[in-house]
Amino acid sequence: MSSKARWYTGLVATAVGLAAITGCVSNSKNEGKDAAPTNTGTAKPSSASPNVTDSNLNPSGFPIVNNKINVKMVGLQGAGNPPLDQMPVYKEYEKMTNIHIDWTSIPSENAAEKKSLIFASNNLPDAFTAGLNDQEVMANGSNGTLIPLEGLIDKYAPNLKKLFEAHPEYRKQLVTPEGHIYALPHINEFSSAETVLMWINQTWLDKLHLQVPQNKDELYKVLKAFKEGDPNGNGKPDEIPFSFTKDDLNLFIANVFGLLNYKNIVVGDDGKIIPTAMDPRYKEALQYLNKLHAEKLLDPEMFSLTSEQQNAKGANEQLGAYFHWSIITAGAKLENQYVAFAPMEYNGKRATYLNSPLGRGQFAITKAAKSPEALIRWADYFFSPEGTKMAEYGPKGTGYVDNADGTWEQAPIPQGMTSVQFRLSMTPSAGGSMPYYYSSSLLDATKLGDYDKKVLSSATKHNMPYAKMAFPNTYMTEDEQKKVASIQTDIANYVTQMEVKFIMGDTSFDQWDKFMDTLKKMQIDEIVNVYQKVYDRYQSQ
Repeated sequence: MSSKARWYTGLVATAVGLAAITGCVSNSKNEGKDAAPTNTGTAKPSSASPNVTDSNLNPSGFPIVNNKINVKMVGLQGAGNPPLDQMPVYKEYEKMTNIHIDWTSIPSENAAEKKSLIFASNNLPDAFTAGLNDQEVMANGSNGTLIPLEGLIDKYAPNLKKLFEAHPEYRKQLVTPEGHIYALPHINEFSSAETVLMWINQTWLDKLHLQVPQNKDELYKVLKAFKEGDPNGNGKPDEIPFSFTKDDLNLFIANVFGLLNYKNIVVGDDGKIIPTAMDPRYKEALQYLNKLHAEKLLDPEMFSLTSEQQNAKGANEQLGAYFHWSIITAGAKLENQYVAFAPMEYNGKRATYLNSPLGRGQFAITKAAKSPEALIRWADYFFSPEGTKMAEYGPKGTGYVDNADGTWEQAPIPQGMTSVQFRLSMTPSAGGSMPYYYSSSLLDATKLGDYDKKVLSSATKHNMPYAKMAFPNTYMTEDEQKKVASIQTDIANYVTQMEVKFIMGDTSFDQWDKFMDTLKKMQIDEIVNVYQKVYDRYQSQ
């Protein structure tokens, strides 16, 4: 999620989620060997690997080692997950691999503190599946605690090697400024997981003889009609033409004005970075929002609105348009009234946010590992289709089932459990941390219900043609991180305060130059310089 955040995660969290992400993992050694990808390289023991020899490590297939080995791993245990040593996915995988894991489960609520203590100790595990953040990867890679993985990937990880060859952008997002890969990701190409949709009430449009708006002027006319035309038919002026929360403000600006704001900087078409406030679209967007607010076309509670409050308004037939990963805001009773619509056209272009499908820091090997070759093979399987299915829902037969038509889906859910609870009980990819590659081709084989098909097709049709990342998903050096951290929080807080004041009319736009002067005094140019350096370095890889 880095991630990844995401529609998929949000949908699971509301228990509306997909009934699929599963596939082919065999329980028998022979079947496992046939199913696993073949590595044409020859396995060589590590000089620091007394547990791994040419005769013990298999270069491909299962088991990974002929004679069982024990390794220590630290993993993230999400809310609702059992301890990792009780996870069916890992119990089954031990049978397949001949690798026994001595797990240290870290609860997600105090993970940062726990990881810090482990890194500082003299008792390192062999590997982490604990959702390492960028700072943890950079610091512990630079000091030698985490070992570089690119050589191991080249020799012992055929799935990752193939993935990087097909998608070099994924590899770029994992390489640190030092030129190394210290941690493996999870990758989710589920297209609707990467974009937030705009939904509009088609029933209201039909009643008022209106079309789905295509630009900001048409959007204004539609919202005005929603406010004045009593489209919910209750005789009360209680319609909320456009409802969104303060967290959706950047989404609105992106979808209506094509401006992809990233931490108060913007990447121009020429690759030059400027403060967002210096882009003419930003001021125009706030002026537009000020007009909508003044004419009561926006949710009056937008700067304090919770998702629960918004859902209640949706169920009360008050919402004309809103943002969400899914249709859930409207409620099950009214969801069929809403359709997704594309970002507005602005100066001939449309744009919306695309988050990277890649979440870093899901698997790393430490200098204490005695069997790094076996460990990289252990992780690499989860980047195959069969391994991803297993990672997402648990072992074949108990976590997921294959269908005769070539699709696959979650196995029958035990009585008394929800789909989400069942998945949480089977695998740490739900709630915790785990490497995997959920590809678009894997999605094609997923059996989806009507609801999920509507959301997925809506995202594919309306958002994906215009979605792009606001800024590359890449590492900063420690010095860059420190410089940004020392300035960015104060700037972000100030910008947020001023956005509210401009939109609500508490501050006149005559004060705009003063706003920008203050940003300069707060050293926003330093932020721009850092991000320009990071961006240029990423582009040169």
